[in-house]
Amino acid sequence: MRQILFVLVVGLAAIAQEAAPAQPQLTEVPPKPSCNPDALFHTTACVDLWNAYNQALAERQRQELQLYVSKQKDLAAAPLLQQIANQQGEIKRLQADLPLEESAYRTEGVVYGAGGTLVLFGLIFLIRRLASGFTVTKRA
Repeated sequence: MRQILFVLVVGLAAIAQEAAPAQPQLTEVPPKPSCNPDALFHTTACVDLWNAYNQALAERQRQELQLYVSKQKDLAAAPLLQQIANQQGEIKRLQADLPLEESAYRTEGVVYGAGGTLVLFGLIFLIRRLASGFTVTKRA
């Protein structure tokens, strides 16, 4: 019983993890240095700490801005995606109706083709029948 419960919990956790949108890993900003690089007795270590802090902070702000822009793009694209989905549904519906229309046109074409062939054979028969009574003779 415990094994079944464990399998269910692990399975549900895996499904929840797949369903949750993946958050990008943001750069971790180190704590703000407490030393003053402009002090009379500044050290290289203090300057390095401030440089690392400023660089990490700028990278974090760039990543946050990129996330914001991506979310805004997704929000702006949502109506377009809905319109595309609607159009794809309409295309599928029309494609499903297409074979029925094609078979109707094919049947209509066969009927007209057969009718035209009968008319042609009838004309040939009529012309031969009328022409059989005529003879061509040479004048002397």
